[in-house]
Amino acid sequence: MKRRMAALMVADIVGYSGMMERAEEQTAERLASCQALISEKVDLLDGRVFKTTGDGALAEFPSAVNAVRSAFEIRSALAGAQEPDTEPFRMRFGLHIADVVVQGDDLVGDGINLAARIQAAAEPDSIYVSGALFDHVRRNSAFIFDDLGERAFKNITEPVHLYRVRGEIGAHRLQSAPTQLVITTERRPASVAVLPFRVSGDDENQRYLAEGLTEELIV
Repeated sequence: MKRRMAALMVADIVGYSGMMERAEEQTAERLASCQALISEKVDLLDGRVFKTTGDGALAEFPSAVNAVRSAFEIRSALAGAQEPDTEPFRMRFGLHIADVVVQGDDLVGDGINLAARIQAAAEPDSIYVSGALFDHVRRNSAFIFDDLGERAFKNITEPVHLYRVRGEIGAHRLQSAPTQLVITTERRPASVAVLPFRVSGDDENQRYLAEGLTEELIV
């Protein structure tokens, strides 16, 4: 049985079924253009689309960096190609790297299933990558990632660490050395705990004043 390591990209269009119901012919024409765009961007980065679905595509790359780059460029090109007075195509991407089974022109295996799960978990217009793929790109590309923490998936034994591509360091093309990725984590805004004021003595007016000040600070 033939196997190989591959960086995997799974992409689909959010809300495609509803768009087909509302404007079938127009959506079908736009889908054909979208599929052509995906194939073009994947080919330019030495990748290969090995399967298409009704509203998406699965692609493989020999390079994890190129897989992220391809998803990023597809998303950007799609946003720039939206036509006025049409419902926008919004894609979501799931990326993973794994040892896959080769069956002719097709690829199968747990790694592809996981990439599809990651894609399904992604928000519209988002690119999510697994921790395994992130480890391959963190030191030799210029993308900025948000750390989303671990996520449990149905029929996947262990939780998967996820990262979201936030953007790209704008000046990276002028740098002679690879740029280490800036990793950010989602955190709650900083807050201040306000404790009740203590009043010395038994003055009732002072006690009411202290309670009022506490309430004002909390608001």
